[in-house]
Amino acid sequence: NQLTALSNDFGGLVSLEKAYLNNNQISELPASIVNCESLEELVLDNNLLNSIPDKFFRLVNLKSINLDKNKFTVFPDPLTKLPAIEEIILTRNSIESFIPETDFSLAFNLNVLNLDNNQLTELPNGIGKAVNLRTLRLDNNKLTALPDSIIALPNITTIHLDSNRIAMLPLQIYRWNVRFLSLKYNELYDLNGSIEDFMNLETLYMEGNRVTKKKRKKIEELIGSASYSSVDTEIIWGYQKAVTDKQEAKRKRKQARKVARIAKKLEKKAKKKTKKAARRAKKLKSAGIGDIALDSLDNKTRKA
Repeated sequence: NQLTALSNDFGGLVSLEKAYLNNNQISELPASIVNCESLEELVLDNNLLNSIPDKFFRLVNLKSINLDKNKFTVFPDPLTKLPAIEEIILTRNSIESFIPETDFSLAFNLNVLNLDNNQLTELPNGIGKAVNLRTLRLDNNKLTALPDSIIALPNITTIHLDSNRIAMLPLQIYRWNVRFLSLKYNELYDLNGSIEDFMNLETLYMEGNRVTKKKRKKIEELIGSASYSSVDTEIIWGYQKAVTDKQEAKRKRKQARKVARIAKKLEKKAKKKTKKAARRAKKLKSAGIGDIALDSLDNKTRKA
């Protein structure tokens, strides 16, 4: 059976350290859950939640919460006030925004924030106050830009921003201590800012953007010229979209014409072979060989 609700008595489990309540039909958490002060891990993925109790911050020992595949449309702000939280997973929801005053400064132990597969169009300035954040995942959202405050993350090492609509990065991106940066399938024409000042960048994914060959070469030269960099940066360009939508449409038309030409050439070749075979058959028949069993033909005649 699947749970549709939790009893208020749940708050009486004051010694409970781990709760696995995933794959149910829970649409609301009882206010009493905040009394489970020993709770360290809470797994609620694949439910029907769209909010959490306002006093959720009273779960002072909670280190990990998984709210994957629920019904949130706004980031649940009480999570930003959990003092022990290390990992927040809110993937596969429908989150469109944060409240304006969002501030991550109280979540000073937060290491991982995973918001893949949502509907976010922007991030709050307060995200720059998550001072111990190391991994930020925002794949498959609708972001068009990043707040300048994100540069202030002093311990960030891994950032995933694939499949968004980002056309420009903050000017001071070199201040990131990032080692892995994935920007696949965005709308980037260039990596603005002092890209050559990236000190620890090991891997940069740029597939599916709009960076021209000339720009790619310049970016590679800039990164390679950083004599004080401690690592060699690997850049994966992959396929690049055309610089404009008009050029992209032109590229597709050109590709379609090329495919059509190849198909026509193959068709012509096939017709030519058919005609040639027909002529040979006619020649054999006129020579009186048509009625002779093929088994009686010598090898030379068979090849003919």
